[in-house]
Amino acid sequence: MNSDSIRRSNIFETIVRASFAGVRWREVFAELMTELSISPDEVEAKIVEKREMGMSGLTPAELSMLDEYIGEWFNLVDVAGPCPIPLHELTNQIQPLVNSFYKDTFKISTPPKIVFCQSPAKLAIYMKVLLARKGDTAIYSATEFRTLAQQVVSDFTPDEQSEFLTPLENEFEQLNAEQGPQLKGKSLNYQLLEHVLQEFYAEIKNQTASFLGTDSADFFDQGLYHRFEPIHRRLSTIFDIDFYFTTPESNPHWRQLARMMSTMSAFNRETWGFWQGYFLVGAGFLLERMSERGSFFASSEKELRQWLSLFRLAPWFSFFENVCLVGMYPVELHLDEQLRLNNRTGAAITFSDGWRMWAFNGNRVPRRLVEAPETLTIEDINNADNVNIRRIMIEMYGASRYLEDSGSRMIHSDEYGELYQRVIPDDEPLTMVRVKNSTMESDGTFRHYFLRVPPNITTAKEAVAWTFAMESEEYSPEVET
Repeated sequence: MNSDSIRRSNIFETIVRASFAGVRWREVFAELMTELSISPDEVEAKIVEKREMGMSGLTPAELSMLDEYIGEWFNLVDVAGPCPIPLHELTNQIQPLVNSFYKDTFKISTPPKIVFCQSPAKLAIYMKVLLARKGDTAIYSATEFRTLAQQVVSDFTPDEQSEFLTPLENEFEQLNAEQGPQLKGKSLNYQLLEHVLQEFYAEIKNQTASFLGTDSADFFDQGLYHRFEPIHRRLSTIFDIDFYFTTPESNPHWRQLARMMSTMSAFNRETWGFWQGYFLVGAGFLLERMSERGSFFASSEKELRQWLSLFRLAPWFSFFENVCLVGMYPVELHLDEQLRLNNRTGAAITFSDGWRMWAFNGNRVPRRLVEAPETLTIEDINNADNVNIRRIMIEMYGASRYLEDSGSRMIHSDEYGELYQRVIPDDEPLTMVRVKNSTMESDGTFRHYFLRVPPNITTAKEAVAWTFAMESEEYSPEVET
């Protein structure tokens, strides 16, 4: 399979998954579908095929019940607003469930302290504070904790920073006073994920045959995989956020901290989130809606009910020896038509502790880019580390203006126009042809304008011809327009 075929196959699967998530795929992917010769009928046929895969063990009525059940879970996660349950009451509901996991799975009898993380930023900070490392038993001082925490609110005003940091520092102070050296501890997430995604999942699949009378692997890995996409897309959009921290080498207790959550998403590595456990929905459906067909073993049913209960209360959990971090939903959320974080006029996502993030088309961007785009400079664009953000910046600045202001070089000129190119690190060169409008302006002048063309074009004539969907040899206008 060549690279074009691989790209078509990947895009095709992306479109199908997007359709299950509720994306208006016909409009969103129209250009790509035309470019790759993907017909709507082809996509529709694959959607029907995917909906039938792994579902032969269910009657049409039961299949409808499954979709309703998944819909109920989606309605649970498709919310943005204040938590309807007071935190002390939420703690009372979560604590016994968590205690059971610590006792049964981790063999730890001492109940962990429940700490709510209203935002991903709070999780990022506590990740660095709680993880014990060899030779590192000291607890951060209040000053060090503040220095660390300030890094996630660098885009905030002083008042906004205080609103976020003061309660966080007070909570940390209390935790430190309560637990002292025991505050730090080993992360239990890897052990938990190994247990749940391997041992427990295998148990559930093996026992599901009694419900369905068919291959349970197909039911979970094929039938549920796509049906779960709305929930997966929603939660991973909200919580798949990277954080970057600096690490002062002058302080030995900060050594090697940069490796935690520096170039990866914390939520995929250090949490157990509902978006990771799609099989729980399928097993929950069998347990709660299809009990007349069969039953799970008592131990499996107990653990399944515990996980379903926990995920009905909170979207994710992060387990340490002495502390259990519990995630919370945002209070405000803005998504684009592809269900990505996106807001051109304000924060794209806001959490109850005051932390928020600005994003365009699913890419986190500096606050200034949203609230003061007129201050964007050539240096800002050239210094952007992320290729997608740099492209957004160029779009906002204006591609032709960027080309003119950034010192791009003219690589060819002829009677049809002038071809300019700007080399951009880690991205394709920005290439544009400068042409003259054949229509005279009211003041008697002729306006010049830029048209973007593919970077492999080498002559101005070829560039102009490309804008008319023609080859250079075909393009020979008698009158330029």
